Amino acid sequence: MNATRRRVERELVPQRERMVVRWPTFVQPAVRVDMALPETLESMARSLRSGSSLRLAIAEASASAPAPLGDGLAGVADVAGRGRPLTAAIDQWSASAPGDGVPLAAAALGLAADLGGAAARSLDGVADTLRDRNSVRREVRALSAQARASAAVIGGAPIVFLLLVAAADPGAIAFLIRSPIGWLCLMSGLGLDALGGWWMRRIVARAGIDRDAVAAQQADVIDLFVLAFGAGLNLRLALAAVAHRAPSAWAPSLGDVVDQVDRGQRAADALDALPVTLGEPARPLVRVLAGAERYGTPLLPALDRLALDARLDRRRRAEEAARRVPVKLLFPLVLCVLPAFGLLTVAPLLAGALESLRL
Repeated sequence: MNATRRRVERELVPQRERMVVRWPTFVQPAVRVDMALPETLESMARSLRSGSSLRLAIAEASASAPAPLGDGLAGVADVAGRGRPLTAAIDQWSASAPGDGVPLAAAALGLAADLGGAAARSLDGVADTLRDRNSVRREVRALSAQARASAAVIGGAPIVFLLLVAAADPGAIAFLIRSPIGWLCLMSGLGLDALGGWWMRRIVARAGIDRDAVAAQQADVIDLFVLAFGAGLNLRLALAAVAHRAPSAWAPSLGDVVDQVDRGQRAADALDALPVTLGEPARPLVRVLAGAERYGTPLLPALDRLALDARLDRRRRAEEAARRVPVKLLFPLVLCVLPAFGLLTVAPLLAGALESLRL
């Protein structure tokens, strides 16, 4: 068996050269990693179902993963093959790899390495979460495409009209250059236009960021619990395992729950405090976990339904945020761009007209 594994690993390098996906150079490395992660995790799950170890599954998946994801995973398998713990190699890869989905993938792989058990089903769930996250990101970008184009046009309009006024009436533009009041109008107009452009760009960029981090990371936490329960852990051990690798918004509160359980409190009672610290988005997960301990309800089917609901809720919030972008753009338009338009175009035209009347 060991000889077979070594032979497979020796064949991975030429296989990787044949199978690697080529991305255009203008695609950012973080985007490449995020787009390739779901399929790569599913490839690992297939290898695990066929009887491979997790390290070998990572090595096999790296053969078909595009750079830089494939290179990073190949490094994980290589480091683990030299005797270093697989968990440490995964954590090192997570700390240096680009991509928003890397922390969740690394947490799932780290839990699988720590706990063992049937990780294939859980990795498929994590792949679904990451694929849905990529889909939501693309949908938000499509919904906000018109807003981004509007922001670019509105922000550049004062400069364009200033150039048109300068070409059509050089005498009017002389007001902005030769008089102190003109200089004040010019500097104020350019400053307001730059501020408006920055403000609109920030609004559009923040459209894809979920303000409720607890709700946004709920599906990630559920996937980690599925992996822990799939490895055969009870609720107490699963809480300790997930709290160590939970997303940033959940980790402190889950750590407090573990501390309370270690002091002798029932896990279900300790979980009741989560909605107080994390808010209402944590209540559905608490209800499922606490109900399993108190009443013996099946966990995995309930967690699967809860993960689906969390993904749908994240998509709904992202769509709402994208549709609010055009309304939010009215504030920099009214407060910055329109005054800049008046200072850079209307003011010199009025000054030129008044000068003509005096003559």
